[in-house]
Amino acid sequence: MGLVPNPLLLGLVDALRPAGFTRKRPSSWFRSTPDLVQVVNLQKSQWGDQYYVNFAVWLEALGHAELPPQAQCHVRLRADDIVSSKARLRRVLDLDVQVADRRAAFARVIADELLPFADEARTLAGLRRLARVERLKNALVLVRARALLSAGARPRGARADPRAARGDLPRPRGRPGAAPGARAR
Repeated sequence: MGLVPNPLLLGLVDALRPAGFTRKRPSSWFRSTPDLVQVVNLQKSQWGDQYYVNFAVWLEALGHAELPPQAQCHVRLRADDIVSSKARLRRVLDLDVQVADRRAAFARVIADELLPFADEARTLAGLRRLARVERLKNALVLVRARALLSAGARPRGARADPRAARGDLPRPRGRPGAAPGARAR
């Protein structure tokens, strides 16, 4: 008797291959752009027949990696932090629960909800936009990456000083390197 193929792996192939992802490891798919490498990883629970989908991004500005392991990427999320239909995703990912045509149902969730997010996160500018609108608020973001993603960002509600565009901001007072408010000698 042969092995029964995992419908979740087959569903990922169905959804990710047309979107430009290639399977390079048994449960990981990769898509590269000049700015970054995206990783989609299927992880099995050690406690049962439940699975998790991990989405991760390696930022090329922080170093080159062709096939970075998901766990070493600069930005990491679980798919249920991305999709709006969390209960539907969890049900499909639990092989202890009966689901009609699990492969097709899983491929639909990935194609309808994860891939639009991945497409938006295909560039550094896109990731910065997602960070600004708090779509990465549940992500694990390494400190180096956090600084890169917030570069040029202003605090919520803050406005740019129009004088900066003209180059006529007031000069700082005091000695260079002195504490703020210190007088010149």
